[in-house]
Amino acid sequence: MGQKEARDACTKAKYLLQSHPEFLPVLVTDLADFSFYSRLHWLIEYLPHLGDGSDYYDQKRRYLAWRYRNALALPLAAGLVDQKEFDALIAGER
Repeated sequence: MGQKEARDACTKAKYLLQSHPEFLPVLVTDLADFSFYSRLHWLIEYLPHLGDGSDYYDQKRRYLAWRYRNALALPLAAGLVDQKEFDALIAGER
């Protein structure tokens, strides 16, 4: 997903999440768009690809999987659906 698509998905997801105040979004991304992310008021986990042979990506990915092991995980594309479908995703019905 490119920067524009990611921004669109985040903007819509922020709107869709207004009906779910019990959730605190955490965005895991490899896109460095920090000025935009700061306006979301979400937690951001930057996970860059540093090239072949870098253990950093795998180590941080495993750490994040452990850190957020009990969290509801949704793909960024979930921000592109309508409210009814989003609510079904949150409820685990899709």
